[in-house]
Amino acid sequence: MITISTNKGLVKISTWEDVLHRAHFTSNLNPEQHQLDTILGKYVFQDKVRCGLSNCHTLHGRGYLVTTKTGRETNIGKDCGKNYFGLEFEEAAKRFESDFAAHENRELLWSFSFRTDDLETRIEAMRQGVGGADWVHKNAQALLDPAKLPVQITRQVGSLAKQKTNTFTVQREATEKEIEVLEQTSSRRLDRPVYVDGYSATIRGLEALYPEYNLRDLIIVEIIDKLKGFKQLSIDELTNQQLTVWKKWAVAVDLHLDRANESVAFGRELLTKHNLSPLLTVPGVQPNEYEKFELYLAQLP
Repeated sequence: MITISTNKGLVKISTWEDVLHRAHFTSNLNPEQHQLDTILGKYVFQDKVRCGLSNCHTLHGRGYLVTTKTGRETNIGKDCGKNYFGLEFEEAAKRFESDFAAHENRELLWSFSFRTDDLETRIEAMRQGVGGADWVHKNAQALLDPAKLPVQITRQVGSLAKQKTNTFTVQREATEKEIEVLEQTSSRRLDRPVYVDGYSATIRGLEALYPEYNLRDLIIVEIIDKLKGFKQLSIDELTNQQLTVWKKWAVAVDLHLDRANESVAFGRELLTKHNLSPLLTVPGVQPNEYEKFELYLAQLP
């Protein structure tokens, strides 16, 4: 692919033959007889092309189209440009690459701007109703909040999420017979009481509680809030640095949206009576607090 700068902006052409047939192009330019004027374009090819300098002609896949003070055009690689035209070429290449990146970023942002209404519609639909993102976030975060649910349960859930495991085990006091077996195995006397693994259960969908799947961060912070700022921008007046920042955000929006959809799916799997009922076995919960958790379960599907 070849990208050429014109008075109408950057133009892309697809074949090297189009370059060779340009009116002022030569594939055999003597660098000792010409001075660099500007960098006209850049190219990247899988099949290599010859350097246009008469004393080089090295095959390369990446390079620049340049113009000279006399109006002639040729193609050169980065190393040739640096060797034969020195600092002047390096500065021209930096300017061209900066302008090229700014143009590409501006085009991407303009294209993205036509998607904003559809994006807002999709997000609004994702958030609504039982099983929607708002419902999932509210009920999933409650599992980590000791002000809303028994502290022993929220600690257990928080521990599972932190360890990124969905299986928890409730320990119980070992019987004397079990202790005897353990002492024989370890060849030493064990201090009483001794605890062994008792009841174990699997809680599916705990990924919804992982930090990287936090729906508020993914939807509100990373998309909705920044989208409000984006819609107020004048894209054509952004600096190169601003273009880079907003381009990085725009490219990441679909990744955030995909992850939000994954989080909602995990949340729907997590937030069911059947899936969370094993947490009723968590030890240390006071009888009056079990009622709080049972009420929480009752409003789940």
